[in-house]
Amino acid sequence: MKLRTILFHIGVIALSLSPAAAQDQKLMPVPPYLAPVPGSGHWTITLKHSSGLSPDGVAVASTPRDSDEPLTIDTIRCGGISRVTLNFETASPIQIDQRGDCYIRKTSTGVRLFGTANGTLSFFALDDGFLFAEWVRREAPGAFQKVVQYEGVTCFYYQNQKPETEKDPTNGQEAWIDVHTMLPVAAKDDGIEADYQFHDPPASPPQLSSEEANLIQARENALNMQNSIR
Repeated sequence: MKLRTILFHIGVIALSLSPAAAQDQKLMPVPPYLAPVPGSGHWTITLKHSSGLSPDGVAVASTPRDSDEPLTIDTIRCGGISRVTLNFETASPIQIDQRGDCYIRKTSTGVRLFGTANGTLSFFALDDGFLFAEWVRREAPGAFQKVVQYEGVTCFYYQNQKPETEKDPTNGQEAWIDVHTMLPVAAKDDGIEADYQFHDPPASPPQLSSEEANLIQARENALNMQNSIR
């Protein structure tokens, strides 16, 4: 029995000192710290609330999900067209298509064209880059903590604590960035976590319906006419 125990501990030590493990510990993040949002790509974000721990290690109840908070956000980008689909717990999905500066919001009640993405939906991050992770680009040198394993992926772990005005243990930002691809694996902001899953890039751009294409063309024609008058 003692021999088995000794052999077990030797095996654990050997594993911890393996070349791969040692190499992971030597990894250090370098600029730009986070991969650019791909012009052609497909990824899904799953949002979840984290209970967190108080400073004394006691579990804290998670905050409730807001009614406008989606369960998942699916993004497809290809050929100058982007499509974001927000899926909710009870409400119908919302789809937003974008070409140039034209955005089309498609819901169960119809299609609506608008000219800006700002202020339309919570967690809508078509133009803002990777949700909850973009701060890493500018604050990585001071926020980098260590190399960790996150769900089997070797990641650079970043932490950026905000002032604890309310003594909230979930207050702050965290990010786990794949050391090989520099893409986000997960990112957290004030207790809400975004888990990323990247898929194969799309073979072709998202297809716009004839109604969407006509709306976009009409807006582009109007903008071109305004520019020609100036």
